[in-house]
Amino acid sequence: MKAFVSYVALALALAFLTTGCDDKAAILHSQGKAVLVGPSGGGDNNVGYGVGGSVSMAGSCVGLAMGSEHRTVIWPNGTKIVSEDPFTLDVPGVGRVSLGDTLAGGGHDVSPDRLPDGIESVPSNCPSADLMAFLPDH
Repeated sequence: MKAFVSYVALALALAFLTTGCDDKAAILHSQGKAVLVGPSGGGDNNVGYGVGGSVSMAGSCVGLAMGSEHRTVIWPNGTKIVSEDPFTLDVPGVGRVSLGDTLAGGGHDVSPDRLPDGIESVPSNCPSADLMAFLPDH
């Protein structure tokens, strides 16, 4: 019985450590596209303005088109690439979205000089002057 309890404790500890790795910001890559993903809790209370637009490419980064402006986006923590054809993200608080889908939520500007830990720099072929964090409506 002690061995079983030890294995369960070890499994729970490993699961906790593996899940903790997802809390950091990262850049996901697929088919020449980059998806910037923010850290856990990143910007939860920092909505600066309302955002509405369609999922689009901002250079090689997946971002949002708002009118004629294409913004590079830092997506919420937990965002994952779930399909490459069509290119689809699973965005926490939103669900699955593909290029061309319309989204609404909140956002705030992010300075390319103050990127979250885990994102060293914005990919060179993505506009960094218009970098923003997207936060879904809850």
